[in-house]
Amino acid sequence: EAGQFVGVIDFTPSEIVGTIVGGIHYGGDRRMKRVGALGIPQLMVTTCVDFSVHHTTSMSEKFKNRPIYDHNPEFALARCTKEEMGEIGAYFAECANASRGPVEVIIPEHGYSIPNVPGGVFWDRDADANFEKELLNNLNPNIPVTKLPMHANSPEFGVAVAKEFLSLMNSTKN
Repeated sequence: EAGQFVGVIDFTPSEIVGTIVGGIHYGGDRRMKRVGALGIPQLMVTTCVDFSVHHTTSMSEKFKNRPIYDHNPEFALARCTKEEMGEIGAYFAECANASRGPVEVIIPEHGYSIPNVPGGVFWDRDADANFEKELLNNLNPNIPVTKLPMHANSPEFGVAVAKEFLSLMNSTKN
């Protein structure tokens, strides 16, 4: 809002989960909406949208029976339910749709977070599919979506996102 950015990669928008589901990462009602309202080019990446973040010593009962990933001694991550993933996907689309500038969405097809890998505690392809379904059903069809056959934490994914961002920025110069 202060005019210091010419483009944004929103790589880990996990605070939208806290806003919708609960937890300590609360992004507020403007999280993922500020950049779009300013018309700044943005690349929205669907990583870290599959969990809420909690203090390890004060997790509410609502989350204790879910798959949990101990991220570090201070924070535990709780897997979002299939229904919550649908809500998060619809909200993600709402944020993208509100953009007044160039916007693109990138989806890592092989997992959204560290524990979201085959055999990992957060591996739930039905929940992830519900996120993607609601995202795509609610997204303006003019907003480009790229699905990459990679995991969110793979080095190749980071490189691919960076290249896509540079392409987005170069296309806005014309």
